[in-house]
Amino acid sequence: MVLTNNQPGLPIMAGNQQQDTNPMHEIAGQPQTIARPLTGPGKLANSRLLVKSFAIQGLSVGITLIVLTIYLTFYPSQPDQSLLKTLILIGGLITATLGAFLGGLFLLSFYHVARYQKPKSAIVAIAKQCWHIMSEPQRRTLGLPFLTTLIVFMYPFVEIKNSVPLIVPYAWNEPFHNLDVWMHFGKAPWEWLHPLFSQSPYLVFVLNLNYNFWFFTMWIVLVPFAFTTSNTVLRTRFFLAFFLIWAIGGSVLATWFSSAGPAFYSKLGLTPDPYAGLITYLNQVNEIVPVWAIDLQNEMWEQFKGHGINVGISTMPSMHNATALLFVIGGWHLSKKMAIPLALHCFLIYIGSIYLAWRYAVDAYLGWLVTIVAWLVAGPIARWWHNRPSVVEFTRQLETLNPMAKQMAK
Repeated sequence: MVLTNNQPGLPIMAGNQQQDTNPMHEIAGQPQTIARPLTGPGKLANSRLLVKSFAIQGLSVGITLIVLTIYLTFYPSQPDQSLLKTLILIGGLITATLGAFLGGLFLLSFYHVARYQKPKSAIVAIAKQCWHIMSEPQRRTLGLPFLTTLIVFMYPFVEIKNSVPLIVPYAWNEPFHNLDVWMHFGKAPWEWLHPLFSQSPYLVFVLNLNYNFWFFTMWIVLVPFAFTTSNTVLRTRFFLAFFLIWAIGGSVLATWFSSAGPAFYSKLGLTPDPYAGLITYLNQVNEIVPVWAIDLQNEMWEQFKGHGINVGISTMPSMHNATALLFVIGGWHLSKKMAIPLALHCFLIYIGSIYLAWRYAVDAYLGWLVTIVAWLVAGPIARWWHNRPSVVEFTRQLETLNPMAKQMAK
């Protein structure tokens, strides 16, 4: 009898043996027996299971379809919207998603090779490790539907984010600034940070570097969860929370609390500008070391002001801060050691979002609240989902794709 893994850290039992189902251990842990690609009837069965996997991951697929429906029903198109630009956007999302996925896969494979192997050629060893991960039918069966769902989800999300000021003009900047001052003892949060970061431009550079690394950090966490060999409750809970955060925080709340962030405070005609000193200092630092945030903010404003096209100016709640906290929670379940650098990354994302003039501090606080609520809500839903007969049967069939599990069960 095979028992499904319904709690983090519990192994799948096959006969008298135990199989480690921690995704981090499977992908970046100690060397394991790699399943050979299936051929013949086995390959056909695997293809059918791959199709079935979309339905089994129906919670994420369902959220994606809801967000897509909301976008098509309620949100207007950009002023320059055309079929060509839509196709370019979709192509860009596919390229960015696959590129980031390969980057995350490379980093995890690099970690595996650096820790457990001493190869003559590191490049060849990393390439083999990447191939081993992707050649396992279980990983493909779970991971490829996730990648597809994420790409489909990101299209309406990006369009909704870009359409926010067309629905609700940026009206919350002053209230959020005032709330920041009230919550932080009479000063804007950046003013508390300035005595430290004004000591060296390289401190600002490190903040910006960490902030930009958020995208790769996301995929370092997503890859072990997406391309695991086991359909666990933890995996379902993580991705349900992940999609809820983006759908509710990045779409619904972002529209309701439409705001542009400190970098655009004076550009929106708001005076006096309490962030003028910060922007001046960041521009000075940018002359010494790169501050990519400054150039990107200027480019985003030029697109918005010059052409009426929004390319992502929306701050409340902060998705960087919200997802960074989710990475800490997920990383804690993957590996306690992994959670430590993720927690540091999360903290620096918070500091960077304020001092690089991207966010108000309250943007981060609401983002964290959305994450905590999403994680708590996702728990019982994921457990209910895995008790459904179709999911139990799918999990059983998925386990039979593992030759090691078959051998242990005999």
